[in-house]
Amino acid sequence: MLYLDASAFFKRYLYEDGAADVFDAMNADHEWLSSPVTRVETARSLALRVHSDDQVRAFQQFDADWRLVSEIELDDVVRDDATRIARSLSLRPLDAIHLASAIRAGGPELTMLTFDDQLAAAAREHGIPTLP
Repeated sequence: MLYLDASAFFKRYLYEDGAADVFDAMNADHEWLSSPVTRVETARSLALRVHSDDQVRAFQQFDADWRLVSEIELDDVVRDDATRIARSLSLRPLDAIHLASAIRAGGPELTMLTFDDQLAAAAREHGIPTLP
């Protein structure tokens, strides 16, 4: 299982450093998990950073890919865990939601794909392996 945050998911549509790592990881593991927050963050990033000529194609691909993602519900448990994590680890609010969502999805086969160093370190502290 591969938990994707927005820093990773976005690289699938804008070819920049790390994009090859994202394609490799997503091709190797077809069970993709994420928070609904990732959908919002990625859509915003696409709107801001993808030029108009490529935007339609990028959004079409993003929408198709998102249908393959299992969303971790933003329920009371995730909210309360994210609040606790934000207090104890000083993570940014959305990163705390990502970590709480990944913890909720859990399991020994879960790996988090993120390019956020602070989130990656916090995930590893909670026993979640990270890529790249």
